[in-house]
Amino acid sequence: MNRKAYPPFVTTAVAAEYCGYKEASAIRKAHREGRLRPVGRRGGTGPWMWALEALDRYLRGEPPADTIAPDRLSAPLDEGD
Repeated sequence: MNRKAYPPFVTTAVAAEYCGYKEASAIRKAHREGRLRPVGRRGGTGPWMWALEALDRYLRGEPPADTIAPDRLSAPLDEGD
């Protein structure tokens, strides 16, 4: 696996290849089980896209990164002028 050969965000099929799986169903299963989170869908409705950073965490057996930092309880305050 040469990480530099991949763009920072990949489709499910490419994510499966990156992780060494024969089938993309392994990535979809990890997503269903909450062990892997996509960054979103390409174009909003297209295929799921996966960050290589998230795939690396998954391969190390780490839980998905939080989308909001645990110490952040709300949206930032608008300090105005």
